[in-house]
Amino acid sequence: MADALVLPACVDARAAASLWREFGEQLPTAIDFAAVREIDSAGLALVSALRRRSLASRGTAAGAPPVFSLLNVPDRFAQLCAAHRIDKELLP
Repeated sequence: MADALVLPACVDARAAASLWREFGEQLPTAIDFAAVREIDSAGLALVSALRRRSLASRGTAAGAPPVFSLLNVPDRFAQLCAAHRIDKELLP
């Protein structure tokens, strides 16, 4: 398990594909959007997939919720979630 994945300024299809290859089997416990200035649906798909894989790879102890954080989430990400009807639990 990796700690936090820090996203670049632009998270588009090219960046998402590169990050997916780069991150490989390491799964983040957090995704940091601090540097993000642009994000599109490919970025949303990347974050959603990494979150799903990360949570699925860890069991929960005694029913405790798994730990996974989205840090410094920009408004644009929330807008993409709403537009694509992504579960609001993806947001912090």
